[in-house]
Amino acid sequence: ADPRVLNVDVWSPAPGEVTVAVQSREGDGLAPTDLVAAVRGQLTRADIKPLTDVVSVRSVTNHSYSVSLDAYILPGPDPLTVKTAIEATITKEAAARRTPARDMPRSALIAAAQLPVVDKVWLVTPGGDIARDYGEVPVLAGLDVRVQTYGG
Repeated sequence: ADPRVLNVDVWSPAPGEVTVAVQSREGDGLAPTDLVAAVRGQLTRADIKPLTDVVSVRSVTNHSYSVSLDAYILPGPDPLTVKTAIEATITKEAAARRTPARDMPRSALIAAAQLPVVDKVWLVTPGGDIARDYGEVPVLAGLDVRVQTYGG
């Protein structure tokens, strides 16, 4: 419908109803009013929409979360280098899951931080999986990584 559309989430909240949440390629991913209108116009054309369905189109909703973790390494590797690498892998994982209705499980965050030189990871926050509902997008808003050397 429009090249600014990055992604959509589609669900049926009730029989005969269809809801479409639009994620924009631009900015924070929230679809501006004109983009929602363009998608609505495309989906409600008489030659596309079934006569019995009510189609609602809206923007996705961003839901921010923060990650705080402690990574423990054995003596040897540079803690600052390890911290930078963990921040990069967590950020990459968060970006890959920044789509409508996609969860961010704690296990994915721990796996992203568990680099070969990392002996163990203690994920402080989030305290549980970041579960998203239809039309909701998980957005990493804060990242605090602490790397500590210990004797194992």
